[in-house]
Amino acid sequence: LEFEQRRAKKTYLALCAVLEDSEVGVGANGDDSDSDDAFLPGEVRVVNACIGDAEPGTFSDAIGDDDGGRCIRAVTEDGKPATTEYQALSTRTGDKLVTINGKRIVGAALVLARPLTGRTHQVRLHLAHAGFPIIGDSLYGVSVEDVFLAVEGRRTRVRLERAAAITRRTSGAELPESSTNAEEAAARRLVLSRPRVKKSAVEGESGETNEHDEGVFFFAGRTALHAWNLETRHPADGRVLRLATDMPADMQKLCDVLGLNTEGVILGEETSEAAARLNEHAHRPAQTRRVRARGARGTRPM
Repeated sequence: LEFEQRRAKKTYLALCAVLEDSEVGVGANGDDSDSDDAFLPGEVRVVNACIGDAEPGTFSDAIGDDDGGRCIRAVTEDGKPATTEYQALSTRTGDKLVTINGKRIVGAALVLARPLTGRTHQVRLHLAHAGFPIIGDSLYGVSVEDVFLAVEGRRTRVRLERAAAITRRTSGAELPESSTNAEEAAARRLVLSRPRVKKSAVEGESGETNEHDEGVFFFAGRTALHAWNLETRHPADGRVLRLATDMPADMQKLCDVLGLNTEGVILGEETSEAAARLNEHAHRPAQTRRVRARGARGTRPM
């Protein structure tokens, strides 16, 4: 009933790109600051944008001319009303190396989103509309490689500039101009950041090892959106239930790679284990003992 009447409160976590002109707090030093924390977590904001059917060809760049029967939505003036609250919990600046739909990626963010209505693809569309397209969303978002390139490009530029400054102070020598090209360096790092193939602990009879690659592209193939928290009422007694689950390991790893802080949204192993024990206890069937009255051996009680 809670879901049918849309009274259940859902909260999502999303890993997003930050586009130019997005409504995210900016540090005192501005977009081009050398501080890794130039973007500050923003206040809770609201997207009020109607959602309806997308016009033919709206997302042709993402899916081609044939949508293959996929459900595709868009922000439209004549669509159904939709409202989403969102907040950037942690952000990381990047260099403006990649352009998406005419806007450059300027960073990455861990975003909390609360849909107040229940339209199809609402969170994905509204975050993209607000300037926070979700990483890995092939329809409305951006690729993980593009976001990594922007963030890593800035890291590389800062490292090279600091190294050049140290070299100038210590020896007076200037680094070659090509060594300060952050875009080229970031692109090289994107390609070379795949870790070397590791040997499996178990080898086959032929002596060959089972190999696997869990490089920087470990997140390819899915959308960085996680159903994090659900608040509803118990159907029997009306108690308020708050259910939460940590982000999957690959999303947590992607946060680490992009330099996003997850401390405030990770329950931790101890909390998860305690919750699992409580859940197991709550769902354990009550065991009743049946006591049979017996008389003398071979006789039944009167």
